[in-house]
Amino acid sequence: MLIGFRPAELMLGRFLPLLVGGTAFAALVGVAMTLASSPVSVAALFGSCLLVPPIAVSLGLAVAAVLPHDLEGTLVIIGLVGIQLALSGGAWVNGILPMNGPIQLAYLAGGFPADPVGLMLVHSLVYVVALLAIAAAGWSLRVRVRRGRPAAPAQ
Repeated sequence: MLIGFRPAELMLGRFLPLLVGGTAFAALVGVAMTLASSPVSVAALFGSCLLVPPIAVSLGLAVAAVLPHDLEGTLVIIGLVGIQLALSGGAWVNGILPMNGPIQLAYLAGGFPADPVGLMLVHSLVYVVALLAIAAAGWSLRVRVRRGRPAAPAQ
């Protein structure tokens, strides 16, 4: 802020490095999972791994923009992910939670019945866009640019 960055630029500066790092880590996890198990569909497994970072980073940015304290945000994210992982694949609640697309693709990779791939991708894209919009709105309200007063003339 002190050097003139706008709130959207600051948010983008957080989003991109986290997305790149998360995607690289997800790709390594996908390789490890492929080597450790025999997925029915390697493409679905990698798709599942690569869908997680954009959703997770967007969710983290949105929660950080809305909640004032780090611990509260951490608990909300742990709660959301924990609830979703504890649910069965066919639970209706999964459709309104953020990680449904990657979880459904993981089911598909394991040879289990899952939602159509197009629906999973659209679900994930809608969540990423909605969470980034929430994050942008929150950051623009929280981070304000203040113009300093002009310096008094020297006497």
